Amino acid sequence: MPARSKVRRQWGKFLDYVTTWDQYGVPVGLTLNGESHFKTIYGALASIGLGIYMIRILWFTLSPVVFREID
Repeated sequence: MPARSKVRRQWGKFLDYVTTWDQYGVPVGLTLNGESHFKTIYGALASIGLGIYMIRILWFTLSPVVFREID
């Protein structure tokens, strides 16, 4: 059983880290756990997904210019 609790702690730390990527956190009137925004795992995943999508668009837009495929 101790190994299971260690895995849960590590998984919790990973989820806390991913949550810091949330760009759409809802502002809180005061503070919650020392943070002025309420960040969630769903917001973090949306932020990461949007970032990947924007990089993909940028790559496909600029790659013909970089590789001189445009006449």
